[in-house]
Amino acid sequence: MKKLHLLAVAPLLFGAGSAAISYANSADFTDTELSSAVTTNTSFFFKNNYQITSELELPYLGATISLVDEVGLTNRVSRAYIYNQLFSEVSIVKTSTGYAAQEYISLQNTVENRLIQNGESYVNYDSVYGNPFKSFSTLSNSQINKYFEIEKCEDSYVLHANDLAYGALTKSITNFYDDFNVYVWDPTSYNVYIEDLKLTLLLDGTPSNLEFTRIKKDRFGAAKEYITADFTSITEINTVKPVEPKLSEEQAATLKSKLDSMQEGLSEGNFTQTHSFKLGTTPVIEYSNHFALQGNPNSRLPGLMISDCELYEASYGLTYVMLILSSEGYMPYAVSPDADFSGTMSDEKFATLDECIPHVNAISTDFFSYKNGKYVFDISSFQYADVYFCAGILTALNGVLDPATSILGLYLNNYSYLFQELVFEFDSSNNLFGSLTVDVGQSELVVNNFSFSNVGTTVLENVEKIAPAVNYILNM
Repeated sequence: MKKLHLLAVAPLLFGAGSAAISYANSADFTDTELSSAVTTNTSFFFKNNYQITSELELPYLGATISLVDEVGLTNRVSRAYIYNQLFSEVSIVKTSTGYAAQEYISLQNTVENRLIQNGESYVNYDSVYGNPFKSFSTLSNSQINKYFEIEKCEDSYVLHANDLAYGALTKSITNFYDDFNVYVWDPTSYNVYIEDLKLTLLLDGTPSNLEFTRIKKDRFGAAKEYITADFTSITEINTVKPVEPKLSEEQAATLKSKLDSMQEGLSEGNFTQTHSFKLGTTPVIEYSNHFALQGNPNSRLPGLMISDCELYEASYGLTYVMLILSSEGYMPYAVSPDADFSGTMSDEKFATLDECIPHVNAISTDFFSYKNGKYVFDISSFQYADVYFCAGILTALNGVLDPATSILGLYLNNYSYLFQELVFEFDSSNNLFGSLTVDVGQSELVVNNFSFSNVGTTVLENVEKIAPAVNYILNM
């Protein structure tokens, strides 16, 4: 799920409040002219699948967002567009326990879901993501008269909400419509409510249109957003589906075979992975992670992965990060030889070698196309490349401890990931190399060129760049 957050520069000030309105062509749903079919059809409509196509006008930003929500009793898909470009697509399902879970595409190209949390609590589907008009399915003719001022038009009825309707609908409607403007002057006094709500029904009671104003207010002022929506009945919800393969069967089989072969070599835990980062055309950093996680019977070294990335800590100077095998498993560890300092980096521990290493064959071949002898995954056009998906790519490529990922944040854009493209290639020995391109903001791209080498032949004592760390470990 990719999500765009729009930032308001300043709130728009206005006075709030509403008064009862009388309409010249007012109607009463208890009149014999207005048969029970009206409420029957309204209730039926909101009990089944329907689509709400909305325009969200944000005057303070000079922007309009188009929203398409497919709504059912147990699932919902929401798509948001700006300038006719899809920028957010979210699929929510109701679990058997009533909680909301977000559907997503895994690295293996399977549809999975994760429970949505608000702090420590799981989110209830009906109260936050479900049908905001669920209460309509229980309203009688007489109750609709109490909730709305009813205006009869030539081919429809327009229901104007009164205070009772706002009391019943405000929370569900404000929850239903996502808030794309995250700017708030004062969170302690922040409040959201709606006004000027009009629901249009056809003469047979079928809902056709909704209009309302959303007000976001705090003690400094408030801002209005105008929402208009059209209703359409649909037969089913277009939920998340696995990606259709882009490679031919032969190409996919070739890529899978090469990745499986590469993974077989990596599974022994002895190899070297090299990273070379560029910002545009400017070199940023280059380093290698040296894996010998099972140790060496001819060496006193424990199982290790040591990075030769030059990291400097203010108090300890040049510091080497690593994974080290202990009696409790593999631990993230750091040594600063010049300061005679060493210690664990966190309480995290990994019981097995398999948990520590890259798993390059964990990324489905279905995501890749074949271009000019390269296998290319266009991540920028994949709507489900959210922070979890991108973090999964990093773990698949780099394992659990990589300086660019864990310490330097070279893949981050404002604390999130905006991956653009992943490219796989293979050398004459079928060793994997390639590149990962990342948008880091301000129209700048970071490209990480990575490669695997010395598979099964990495000897830590022979790597000059990590000699101080190796010697320090030997003398511990």
